[in-house]
Amino acid sequence: MWKFFLLKQSKDNRPPPASMSVCLVFSVPRVLCVAVPSSVSFASTPVRSNSVDRRPSSLSLQHTKRPHQKHHHLNNKCVPPPLLPASPPHPLPSPPPTNMEGLGSHAVMDSTQFKLTELLKEVHLHHSSHFSTILDNTVSAIKSCIDQIPLDFKVTADLAPKFVRDIGADKVDFIFKKPSLIEIGGSYSFQSLARPELNVDLIMRLPKGCFHEKDYLNYRYHAKRCLYLCLIKKYLEASPSIGKVEWSTFQNEARKPLLIVYPAAKVAEFPGVSVRIIPSAMSLFSSSKLNMKRNNIHNSNHGAALQATPKYNSSILEDMFLEDIEFVNKSFLGWKEIREALVLLKVWARQRSSVYVHDCLNGF
Repeated sequence: MWKFFLLKQSKDNRPPPASMSVCLVFSVPRVLCVAVPSSVSFASTPVRSNSVDRRPSSLSLQHTKRPHQKHHHLNNKCVPPPLLPASPPHPLPSPPPTNMEGLGSHAVMDSTQFKLTELLKEVHLHHSSHFSTILDNTVSAIKSCIDQIPLDFKVTADLAPKFVRDIGADKVDFIFKKPSLIEIGGSYSFQSLARPELNVDLIMRLPKGCFHEKDYLNYRYHAKRCLYLCLIKKYLEASPSIGKVEWSTFQNEARKPLLIVYPAAKVAEFPGVSVRIIPSAMSLFSSSKLNMKRNNIHNSNHGAALQATPKYNSSILEDMFLEDIEFVNKSFLGWKEIREALVLLKVWARQRSSVYVHDCLNGF
């Protein structure tokens, strides 16, 4: 129920001037105060109210009708119109894109494509006859050095005593056998070399005759792998076709070294070209023996409960499946765009040193 109270009026009950502001108090569930505009007119006839709280008033309020306003009547009582929220202004339609804007977006795309094209020309090494000749001569020199090693040569821990001692391997002696396979792999095999580091991976499969059935235990494989490379390095350094031989690591894992071979012939067009000799262990051991839940380091527990050695097992499994990249070669050789994407990824990773971190992106 509505009740109207005039909070201020003149002493002689005359209506106040139209310019005076009047407050209306509505007795509703909550008390509200609103300001009445100057268009409201006042009459001297008192307003009767059926409300329980009746207060005498000699003034009544009457609203001046406006064309756009409507009065609401409920039980012969004047009810003010509801307050509607102001409708937001309609946004102006955006102008259609001009020809200059279209040209600008195309220009940005063309500029990005131009930069990528120029970057690929600078870093992507394409297979040229000159580079292939240098590579073939280096690989031939490596194979020739390996052929010079006598087959009855007995390899012992004396070739790398500190390495064998540090990893704690035992039973590492073996009779030298020639590699089962030597072939070029890695990025060069599917035309994805990226300058300036022109490293060609030469996969060398270790012969099964140099290993025993249980050499996957207690770092024996890692020790024999290193000793095999030590013997090859000794003969490579004596070759006139080889300029320099250095040690490095595979995926920055210290227990898996590899050899970096630099040719004796220096070519200004391809500075720093080298060949990485990476041993592989294809079919040397049973994969079930290298399950992630098995323990293959027995000499350090001294009767305690054996715990799984997943990292150690994965290190050997990585070499066993190093040559299993036939699917990768077919995919990259048949798709030019993915080869270019790999080259750009290498450039991005080298700028952030991600290719030199263990178990991360690499230049393979």
